[in-house]
Amino acid sequence: MRKRKIFNGTGGLLLLFLLLFVNFLGNALNLQFSGEPQPAKEVFVEAAGDVNNPAVYGFINVPHLAGLIDRAGGLTGSGSADIPLERVSLTSGSKMVITRALKEEVVIAQIKMSPFYRLTLGIPISINTDTLLGLTAVPGIGPKTAAAIISARERKGGFKQLKDLMTVRGISNAVYAKISPYLTL
Repeated sequence: MRKRKIFNGTGGLLLLFLLLFVNFLGNALNLQFSGEPQPAKEVFVEAAGDVNNPAVYGFINVPHLAGLIDRAGGLTGSGSADIPLERVSLTSGSKMVITRALKEEVVIAQIKMSPFYRLTLGIPISINTDTLLGLTAVPGIGPKTAAAIISARERKGGFKQLKDLMTVRGISNAVYAKISPYLTL
């Protein structure tokens, strides 16, 4: 008795349907599957210091300081605190260090969050303001290239456009193509 192989097209059709569905779903949800970082759509701010839950928090709209403290679980310790009334602009990539100086007084310092956090969150690294550590967070930039970028930045008084990086020693067309999606002025 001979066995006959019968082609069953259901498996192929199922696979085709699955691929079409994934493509449709990706387009419908505007999903992008590239290796490049996508710009942050939310505002990410890190709360640190004397808050109950120090962490990085995402907001749909630019938050007020009170909103950040609330998301971080409030201030540590007991009693109420006098939060400074001056306007503190919370921008994506900021780190707010909130410290209780006295029982009723709160001191706030605003710095940049870690460059590794910023890159992970899709916040580009600035070639005109970031440190050597910040530049080395970018895939493709090592300590020597970061030092060369900082040296060129100081000589030029800052970069005018991102393409000016091509004048830095060690940055070829291929390296520029790899690092430019992660950078901003």
